[in-house]
Amino acid sequence: MAMQSRETSGLIILTDVTVLGLISLFLFSYFRPEYLFSLTTTTGGDTGSHFATAQYLKDVLLPQGRISGWVMGNYAGFPLFQFYFPLPFVLMALLSQVIPLQIAFKLITILGVFSLPLCCYAALRLTDQPFPVPAAGAIFSLLFLFMETNSMWGGNILSTLAGEFAYGIGLSLTVLFTGTLYRGIRDSGYLVLNALLIFLIGFSHGYTLLFAVGMSSFFLFDRGSFLKNTVYLCKVHALGFLLLAFWLIPLIANIGYTTAYADRWFIGSILEIFPPILWPPMVLATAGLAVGALRVARKPQPVKCFREAGTRPAFLFAYVIILCWVCYRLAPLIGLVDIRFLPFIQLFLVLAGAVGFGALTGSMKQKWTVLLVLLICILPFVSHLEKNAGAWIHWNYNGFETKRLWPSFSEVNRYLRGSVGDPRVVYEHSSLHNDAGTVRAFESLPLFCGRATLEGLYMQSSISSPFIFYIQSEISKESSRPFPQYRYSDVDLATGIKHLELFNVRDFIVVTPQIIQMIQEYPEFKLKKVIPPYVIYELTTNANRYVVPLEFEPVLCGEKDWRGAAFRWFQTYQKNRGIHLVFNPGGAADRARFKVTVPSFSPPAPETLSDEKTLSAVLPRIPIGRTCSVSEEIRNEEIIIRTSDPAVPLLIKVSYHPNWKVEGADRIYLASPSFMLVYPKRNDVRLFFGKTVWDYLGNTLTGTGIFILIVIVIARVTGGSVGSSGGEKKNRIGKDGVEQDYQRLSDDTMNAVCAEWKR
Repeated sequence: MAMQSRETSGLIILTDVTVLGLISLFLFSYFRPEYLFSLTTTTGGDTGSHFATAQYLKDVLLPQGRISGWVMGNYAGFPLFQFYFPLPFVLMALLSQVIPLQIAFKLITILGVFSLPLCCYAALRLTDQPFPVPAAGAIFSLLFLFMETNSMWGGNILSTLAGEFAYGIGLSLTVLFTGTLYRGIRDSGYLVLNALLIFLIGFSHGYTLLFAVGMSSFFLFDRGSFLKNTVYLCKVHALGFLLLAFWLIPLIANIGYTTAYADRWFIGSILEIFPPILWPPMVLATAGLAVGALRVARKPQPVKCFREAGTRPAFLFAYVIILCWVCYRLAPLIGLVDIRFLPFIQLFLVLAGAVGFGALTGSMKQKWTVLLVLLICILPFVSHLEKNAGAWIHWNYNGFETKRLWPSFSEVNRYLRGSVGDPRVVYEHSSLHNDAGTVRAFESLPLFCGRATLEGLYMQSSISSPFIFYIQSEISKESSRPFPQYRYSDVDLATGIKHLELFNVRDFIVVTPQIIQMIQEYPEFKLKKVIPPYVIYELTTNANRYVVPLEFEPVLCGEKDWRGAAFRWFQTYQKNRGIHLVFNPGGAADRARFKVTVPSFSPPAPETLSDEKTLSAVLPRIPIGRTCSVSEEIRNEEIIIRTSDPAVPLLIKVSYHPNWKVEGADRIYLASPSFMLVYPKRNDVRLFFGKTVWDYLGNTLTGTGIFILIVIVIARVTGGSVGSSGGEKKNRIGKDGVEQDYQRLSDDTMNAVCAEWKR
């Protein structure tokens, strides 16, 4: 009997390994090695802009022992990795120590895709699902991965190719965490593993961290173990938070210096959420529920045991689906993006379908054959429904270098080559750039030519984003208008010129015939180079300086909604006559520095903008009465200024952030629209991107978490009880000596397991 059970167990393991191997081979038939291992720069959607991030982390930040830092290349500067998720890029940089970064980047971007079937399999095993449920879950995950009704929600292949690979990695880890947390709650163990998973999930993506924490609340509904479960969850999440604190604390503390994006996604049909490719597992989930109800009616006592030991995960999956639907409905009300919760609903419906498949095949003898038949049916089904994934994979991983416009694109970058200390480059936003690899191709100007541009990928990471996209709408035939809370302009090159000067833009890349024709009417632009289809113009009226002495006294604005005031100021900048607003006055001594204070800023009506009296009433014009000469050195995290007269305040055309520190002046002020302002105390002034108390607090908490982790591991190794994974582990070995938590071939076997547990 024992020999027969071992043979059966061996067949199950062989079947599972075969299924998982065939799934990986199927994925590799799309993500072909000749794409993944070629030395090309990945492109496509947002993905093309992520490569520069990995390069900067590898070359600049990690050699200094840091993960986050300041980048001048986009959005007039922004804090890289303070408001975005570092884990995939850290993995890329580490892997690039042994293979080229181009290949490391590609392999990490597909990590979420290839790991999802494995994590689904592991989660179902860890939640005590019998054969063939775990392997069926891995098979059904292909339906989720190849779902093509959306390419931006996250988790599926199209979303990964569009740039959501951080979400995909976090999603896979969260599915795994669902299983390890279940097992940890049951066995009073896995504390270290679950805390590490919380850290990795949060380091991968914020929405997956929210889900992992929210999903944990399911175990608080167990009235018999409420206190024990509460204590366990507090330990897991507290330790995970401590490990993540070095990154999470600064993020939370500085969230006010981001640009909110909480648009409600328009969904035209319920089929976008539940597309036909997901119908098979949805039908199986429903059928499995019906079979389970029938068994309750026929065999109440055995099924009672089964409910206690085996169907609790089904309730967990149902709880997750309901919770995510509630979060989806509430998300816009609390400043979150609603669609980020929908992939969890879809994926856990897939897992529920695997449970249903197990219920339907529970009485069958040769389950391994049924599982292989399922795989044989699913693979062609997926291939038949797949329309875009293969083409997108080819487009992305063949790289920038194979695209039709690569010769022109690379020539533009060679022509504009420079450093972040040079004046900025702006480009017309247009879908025509897609022939260079992605619509966002020129966001990577800092990577390809070393120069700074205005737009970038991480648009929420900078307070300058609203102004930059307003400029985009002024100078582009097409404009993206990503923030619905702000108004945008029609094409208006006359006003756009003033805004480009404000942001120290010298070079303008134009691509559409309409803008090329319009720009010829403005003598401020000088034709520099034609590289079809691109035309490069120089804005000759720009001073080409990042540090500018103020001509008029700045006005201290007390309005709490400083973002709204700054945006209104920016819209009427052409009429503001060089008078800047200041928004963070500090104490009484700081406030006394400003000669003019206004409680709020409301620009006059357009018909009165030429009335000097009206303008003076809003922004009094007080000349500073002194002039000075200034020299500057602009680096990514440092600005060196030399001024001939310290009495003249200096406007620095770089985005404000609390981490910027100054030597040679009292403090840094936030000045309109989003820049820095200093009052020098000496001729030499140095600004540098440093640390705040929140960084030190986060580092201290993470150090504490690492210390606790070490103590737990040492105690476990030496036989202590702190964080022990053994706990009160149930004896789950059947009479024949074979572990029964995974292999449950019939109701008779289930009854034997229940009887063993009762003893």
